[in-house]
Amino acid sequence: FQILKFQGSLNIAFVDKLENSVFIPALVMGTFIENFTVENLTFIDSPSWTFMLSHINGVRIENINMINWILNGDGIDLVCCQNALVKDCLLRCYDDCVTLKVNHGNKYDCAYVEIDNCLIWEDIARGIVVGPEAGNAYIHPARIHDVDIHDCVFLEHRGTSEGDNVRAALSICQWKHPGNKDGYATEISDVTCRNLYFDDIQSDGTYIFVWQMPGQTESSYIRNLVFENIEINDANRVKNPVFQAVTNENHILGMTVSNFTISGKKVLSTGRDFRCSGNISDLSIN
Repeated sequence: FQILKFQGSLNIAFVDKLENSVFIPALVMGTFIENFTVENLTFIDSPSWTFMLSHINGVRIENINMINWILNGDGIDLVCCQNALVKDCLLRCYDDCVTLKVNHGNKYDCAYVEIDNCLIWEDIARGIVVGPEAGNAYIHPARIHDVDIHDCVFLEHRGTSEGDNVRAALSICQWKHPGNKDGYATEISDVTCRNLYFDDIQSDGTYIFVWQMPGQTESSYIRNLVFENIEINDANRVKNPVFQAVTNENHILGMTVSNFTISGKKVLSTGRDFRCSGNISDLSIN
């Protein structure tokens, strides 16, 4: 309990989201400020989202502990933030632990984000997710790009009764936002996931899922995905494929997978445990 440091204005209260269309309380909200730093703190049982940070250039969240057990209890929401670092954190959340977003009302990219050496325990939603809200090109071209997720451990994930396996310990989800408007999700690009360890999640859970929204006005694109040095300890033998990529009439342009192992066995091709479907070009597995 040492440091809460920032420049600008900070609300620690229940607050409206930027578009003022849905009321979602957040314990800590920062918006349109520079150089936001939080370190060496513990957060337990936030009433909803813990951090909702938007339009901030320069975020550093380091060495925090977080335990949330509430529906919609997100951990760290980075909305249109740039030059952000989440490092050396223990995050256990009922909802998403860390999520990188571009909502339809936002006008800045979510970019240059690094997640380093974190311990992730996700109870029902997503551990780390690039998305799911990925903007709407009909409204604004803001997009998600240049993300580096590395040296993290994923301890847990379990499925839902609805069988929504888009929820996963690690997800890259490209949803048009809002979903009920014409348009399509803006491009996601240059996402690197490396040196990650997944430790025997629940048998109804999902390890890694890449998914693009169907039924959009036009196709969306994800470019330049890298999965490198990924170790899956799947002693429980999950029901879902360990890795899934589904484009739903959209496109993934460039995906490199190297040194991906499942219970000690290296993945060399697609199959039951490593499944890719749809329009994926320049797929390399080695």
